[in-house]
Amino acid sequence: MRVYISICLYKKEQQKLINKKKKKLAGLLAHRDGNFMHKDVRHKRSIDYTDNDTDRIATTHTAISGKIDIAGISEPPTDYSEIVNLSDHVLSIPEKAVLSKGLTFCPSTKLDHIQLYSDLGEFFRRLRLKEFFFDKNDNISTMNNRGKARNQDFTPAAGRNDKLDNYIEKFRMRVTSLVTTQQQKKIPPNLSPAERMALKNLSSNNNIIIKPADKGGSVVVMNIQDYMAEGDRQLSDVKYYRKLTEDPTKEYKTQLGILIRSFPKHLQQELENLVPSNPRMGTFYMLPKIHKPGNPGRPIIAGMDTLTELISGLIEGILKPLVTNTASYIQDTTDFL
Repeated sequence: MRVYISICLYKKEQQKLINKKKKKLAGLLAHRDGNFMHKDVRHKRSIDYTDNDTDRIATTHTAISGKIDIAGISEPPTDYSEIVNLSDHVLSIPEKAVLSKGLTFCPSTKLDHIQLYSDLGEFFRRLRLKEFFFDKNDNISTMNNRGKARNQDFTPAAGRNDKLDNYIEKFRMRVTSLVTTQQQKKIPPNLSPAERMALKNLSSNNNIIIKPADKGGSVVVMNIQDYMAEGDRQLSDVKYYRKLTEDPTKEYKTQLGILIRSFPKHLQQELENLVPSNPRMGTFYMLPKIHKPGNPGRPIIAGMDTLTELISGLIEGILKPLVTNTASYIQDTTDFL
């Protein structure tokens, strides 16, 4: 028989029973929707329950209201269709909420003054580099400038452009003023406690890997073993890949130096600036093709800081005008139609 019990009842045994049911209900709702809502629900609030089916309370409450509303916290339903879970890990509601924000989302943190002013210095340096190289448009100079820009010791001096100097000074003063003001305020978090815990759990889970989909903008969660198996499958194809016994970067750098020295003298220094002093190997990774059966990975080699990164850009700049002038060149789908 259904019993209606008001929280306002004063009998000691009944009050203990109500509090016990309240805690269990709050735990169920918090687990269901990722809200830590263990606040006291007092004053003129009632709970309708059956002795054998407390779980039905959460289901009925959600179905009637269309949202969770307890202890003054409301959370409307969210569409998580952009999250594709191919892993064995069952995503909780807080984990889905975090992933739905996108892989470029930045959680708010306490202000790090050292990092802030370091980032400011790098931003101002990039502005001065843009101004310094603004009128150098030929291909070799452009790529050479990129090589100089990679050199952290190279920063154009102030005094070249009064407007830029004034902008940088005003920007620095504005940031300093905002920092002083923010020190007196508490930065509001952009993640709930449950979402922060979910983010920590996802980051520390060594059994999964999270990647953007090859097309469509979805966030894909995969078993790390499945991801590695797909990588092994592709790299084992001797038609396209060959296994190496050692890193050939040093040998290739020597060969590239010999090739550069075969160019005219006035080009050698320019080309040498395009070769990084400490090149590294490219990084292989894949983006899952969830629109295809079996979700194969699209192989990509990240060439950042590799031996031929800047020289490849130089060659692209030389060849691009030639390619676009060929009769068979198609720029995009609109051009094709």
